[in-house]
Amino acid sequence: MREVLLERPILPLIVLMLAFVAGLCPESARKRHRAWAVSFVFAVCLLAVSLVLDAMLVDASNASTTLEPLLAFLAGLCFAVPVLCLPPEAGVFVTVWAQIVVELVNQMLIPFMHRIADVNTPSGVGIHFGVLALAGVLLFWAARALLFPHLTHNGSYRMNHQKTVLSLAVLFVFLFLTNYQVIFYLIDNPSANNSPIVPTFRLVVGFAALFVLYLQNAQELAFLARHELDVVRQLQGMREEQFKISQENINLINQKCHDLKHQIAALRTMRDEETVNRQISEMESAVMIYDSAIRTGNPALDVVLTEKSLYCEAHQISMTCLVDGSCVSFVDVMDLYSMFGNAIDNAIESVMKVKDPEKRVIQVAGYREKDFAFIRIRNYCEDVPVLTDGLPQTSKEKNGYHGYGLLSIRSTAEKYGGDIRIDTGENSFTLQILIPA
Repeated sequence: MREVLLERPILPLIVLMLAFVAGLCPESARKRHRAWAVSFVFAVCLLAVSLVLDAMLVDASNASTTLEPLLAFLAGLCFAVPVLCLPPEAGVFVTVWAQIVVELVNQMLIPFMHRIADVNTPSGVGIHFGVLALAGVLLFWAARALLFPHLTHNGSYRMNHQKTVLSLAVLFVFLFLTNYQVIFYLIDNPSANNSPIVPTFRLVVGFAALFVLYLQNAQELAFLARHELDVVRQLQGMREEQFKISQENINLINQKCHDLKHQIAALRTMRDEETVNRQISEMESAVMIYDSAIRTGNPALDVVLTEKSLYCEAHQISMTCLVDGSCVSFVDVMDLYSMFGNAIDNAIESVMKVKDPEKRVIQVAGYREKDFAFIRIRNYCEDVPVLTDGLPQTSKEKNGYHGYGLLSIRSTAEKYGGDIRIDTGENSFTLQILIPA
C-alpha cells in the first residue's frame, strides 16, 4: 500500500483524471449510452489495469517513470471515448485538459497528503483515500460547472484536425518541460530535487499550457458564434423575400379562386345536365382548398399560416390553427413571419418522416395569457430528439441550415424580451414561445 500511495503517484493521477474527464463529458452523450453506475464500473477496471501496467513497466529508480503520464493519458482517453462515448477528437481534447489540470493539482496535492498522515498506519491510509475522494469530487464539480460551459458551444465540443493536433502538441511540450530530468538539465543542478524552483517551474509551465489551450478554444468558439449570427441574418433576409413572394401568390390565388367560383355559378345556371353538374362540383371541391385562407386578424400571420396550410394539405398533413393574431400585433411583420415560418417548417420536416398519414399532425396555437403572448407549435414525432442546451441535436450534416431555424426563433424571441422552451414527450415535440406583450 505504501508503494502505491507514495512511490507510485499514478493512483491519484488516474483517479483525478477520470473524475475530471467525467465532469467534462456532455450529459447528452452519456444518457444515450450508459448510466453513471456502468461508467463507474468501467472506471474502476481502467484504474486496476493501469496500476498493473505501472507495476510491470515502471521502475521508480530510473527514467521509466516517464511512462506514467502516457499510461494516465491512455486511461483517460479510454474512459472518454469508449466508456463516456465522446467522439475521438473531442475525447483527445478533453483528456489533454484533464491531464494538464490534474498534473498541476497532483503537484500540490501529494506533498499535502504526505504531511497530514502517515501511510504506515491504517488511519493514515484512510485519510489519504478520503482526501483523494474529496479532491475527485471537487475536480468533477469544477469541470462540470466552471470549465465545461466555456469549452463547449451549445453543449458540444466543436473539433477539427488542427485543434486536435494543437492539443496534443501542447500536451507534449508540457510533459517534456515538466519532466524532472529535463528540469534538472535546464537548471543545471541535479541536487535541486527538494528546491521550490522545481514545483514552481512545473506550475508555471502548466498554467501557460492551459492558457494556450483556452485561448485557442475561445477564439474558435467566438468565430462559430459570429458565423451562426451571420447565417441567422441571412435566413432572416431570405424569409423577408419569401414573405413578399408568398403574399403576392396567395393574394393572386384568392383572386383567381373568387373569380372562378363566380364563373362556375354562372355556368351552373346555363347548363343543368347531371354530368355537367358533377364536373362543376368536382371543380368547386378542387378550388375550395385555395380559398380557405386562415384569418387571424394579423395580415402577416394570415400569409404564413395560409401558405403552410396549403403545403400541408398537399402533403397529407393535418395542421390545425387556433391563433389570435392580436396577441402578437406588436411584433414586426418580418420577425413574425420568420418565427412562425421556421417553427412550422421544423414541424413539417418532422412529421414528413412519419409513414402513417393519419399521424402527421401539427397543432398551432397563439393567445394572450396575462401579460404574455404565448405561442405553441406541437407535432407528432416518432424519433424524439436529444436536447442539448435546450435545443435538439441535429441529425443532418454540420454545414446544413438545420438547427439555425431554432436559433433564429430564439434570437427573435429574445429581441422582444422573451424566450423559447422545447418539451418532448412520448411521440410529441412541442415548441413554446413566450414573449412579454
